[in-house]
Amino acid sequence: MVLVLGSTVGLWSCANVPDRSLGLTDFRQRVVAVAEREWRHFGRHQRGRVRRNGYRENEPRQAARIRRYWQKGVGRTVESPRVAWSGAFISYVMKAAGAGRRFVYSGSHSPYIRRSIGAARTGDGGASFTGHRLRDFSPRPGDLVCNALVDGVDYDNLPRYWSGHCDVVVAVRRGSIDVIGGNLSDTVGKRTLMTDRRGRLLPHQPRRIDPSVKRWFVIIETRI
Repeated sequence: MVLVLGSTVGLWSCANVPDRSLGLTDFRQRVVAVAEREWRHFGRHQRGRVRRNGYRENEPRQAARIRRYWQKGVGRTVESPRVAWSGAFISYVMKAAGAGRRFVYSGSHSPYIRRSIGAARTGDGGASFTGHRLRDFSPRPGDLVCNALVDGVDYDNLPRYWSGHCDVVVAVRRGSIDVIGGNLSDTVGKRTLMTDRRGRLLPHQPRRIDPSVKRWFVIIETRI
């Protein structure tokens, strides 16, 4: 079985009646729709079940799009597309989807990861985003999956800032999920990550799928 949203066009085109059989709220559908729209804008770059090259960050049209991520998502002016922009991409997706003040917008992933894990630790039932250990939660479309790109960072050891990465879950099937993230091979890319038989994300992915990531360690559940 595959949980995946249908084709969407435009920013709010997915704000129709959500498919309740999948348990996807309007907000989750908007998150997926925005991420997929940006992926299409960058030429549908993909690694995993399908391999396809997209447009790169240094092309004028794409560089302008990245500046938009910084301006609209983070409230900063960053002219160079060479500045790491994966956090700005996630912030843009969440803001465009309508998260409002419920998300921590940042050019770095660490602030909103720390907030979500803090909500889980304190048992904050009203939190809009909750960070779960990989073994405790099966991601669904509209959630975020996150990793650390440096040693010594995991669910129980969170410095104030560190180098990491998060992707938006856009589809779930038996044994794998599809995710979309920014600044993957200098583009907005989609990739397939492996899960176990319960749908839990594997902390260490095969190198053919994920050659640069050291460890996945948290699923951020969207509760809007």
